[in-house]
Amino acid sequence: TYIPYVASILSDTTSRNYSLVSSFDIDDVGGTIAVIGEPEDVIRMTEELLTSDRHDNINGCVSGDHLPDFAGETIAPLLDVANFPYEGYHKLNNTGFLREIAVRNFLFAMDTSALKSPFDTLNITRKTKAKAVIMASTWSGIYGYADVDTLVRVINPSVPVISVLDAMVDKARQKSDTVLVWTTPEKYEAGIYSDYFSDDNYFARLRERGITAKVTGRALGAEPDSLGEDTSLKGHFLDFLDAYIAKYEGDNISCIVLDDSSISPAALQAVIDGIISDDDDYMLVYRNLLSSDCECIYAEKVVAELLYDAMRKENSFSHRIAYPAMKGYMTVPAASLPEAVYEVDGSLAYAFKYGRESNCERNTYKFVEMRDRYLSETLMEYMSECAPQTFSLYVR
Repeated sequence: TYIPYVASILSDTTSRNYSLVSSFDIDDVGGTIAVIGEPEDVIRMTEELLTSDRHDNINGCVSGDHLPDFAGETIAPLLDVANFPYEGYHKLNNTGFLREIAVRNFLFAMDTSALKSPFDTLNITRKTKAKAVIMASTWSGIYGYADVDTLVRVINPSVPVISVLDAMVDKARQKSDTVLVWTTPEKYEAGIYSDYFSDDNYFARLRERGITAKVTGRALGAEPDSLGEDTSLKGHFLDFLDAYIAKYEGDNISCIVLDDSSISPAALQAVIDGIISDDDDYMLVYRNLLSSDCECIYAEKVVAELLYDAMRKENSFSHRIAYPAMKGYMTVPAASLPEAVYEVDGSLAYAFKYGRESNCERNTYKFVEMRDRYLSETLMEYMSECAPQTFSLYVR
């Protein structure tokens, strides 16, 4: 079943929200590639789309040509600063509102206007409608993607929407009937993957992709300690494999879905390759557990490949001769709320943020152009360190 907010949109074909989806034209190649979700997830995905070079841009072959794969495109990140971190909605049993956030953020990606400031709701700036939307947070893949998917299927099935979680699991399923997930302790303890793999909507989507075998969801939490250098990461990975052997009797592993942004995919792949090639006797049990081509599957690479292939198939590249551009947006708390619901830094107070009711007429946050004054120093540092190309294109 879908949430009341989606039901209200589907029941009124004359509404603006309905029109945002119905007016999408797959032949209009001038749109942006929107990336929505929690700020760090969005920043990493944006950086990947700006810099990815795995294909020859002329013939599409897998061979970098020193020109970004998405040359000529505009990436439009939406950093959901007002509503993150998403795990709080799960902790307070308010995943209904988290699902609504995903839908509202999707609709903004399809919109053609934004605010310059949350304090001036009359000063509207034009933005370009998205031609593809990436839901960059795994939380949204579990709580929200099915609702967005329903909206699209009913109103306009041609709208391309990619959930990073579905994309990673689909990629894993191409290699194995079993999906093994390395996730954070918080997500593991919350049991969100149990919700995901038991969701009838998920299995329906698998069947529509021609996947008939049942997927066994296996999520093992990484230890919360600092992972530090590769040697420490190797120790954690061996502990991960020990837990897998004890719990699941050690079926052969051909891939691991990485859902933990604190771990470098390249570093984890190096650890995996090192174990496979290690001829020490004490590593035999682990070496036998991992297939020779065992792969670390992570969101940024999988989504970039999926989107590139889809855009070539639909001929939806803009074909502009230019490096990828970036136009950023973010959510901020609405300026007209009672004083008691704000923290001293202007963010929404914890109890209010995570206790908001679904399908409420009161708008508690706004969509604005990305500006320094609304970004925390922590996020600015993260962008500078982890996404230098995104940072360089950010107009401050």
